[in-house]
Amino acid sequence: MLEKNIFVKYRKIKNINYLVYNNEIFELNEVGMKIWILLENYKNTKEIYTQLAKDCGVTLETVSNDVIEYVDKLIESGLVKNVPN
Repeated sequence: MLEKNIFVKYRKIKNINYLVYNNEIFELNEVGMKIWILLENYKNTKEIYTQLAKDCGVTLETVSNDVIEYVDKLIESGLVKNVPN
């Protein structure tokens, strides 16, 4: 189950989305921001890429690998945790 790190802060400055954690700043593009928002309601990667595919009107094959890689990077950076159910 995926869970946002409660210590990550979100900021929007001049229409650019940022996450701030441990004195590091991460800039989010439009799709990255959509994934960050989807993490509020969807708790695994498959749910996230399925909803993103619907929202963007593309196939699962188009987004699945990219979402998996992106979520892995969020986990590696400490922005998201993979916690047991």
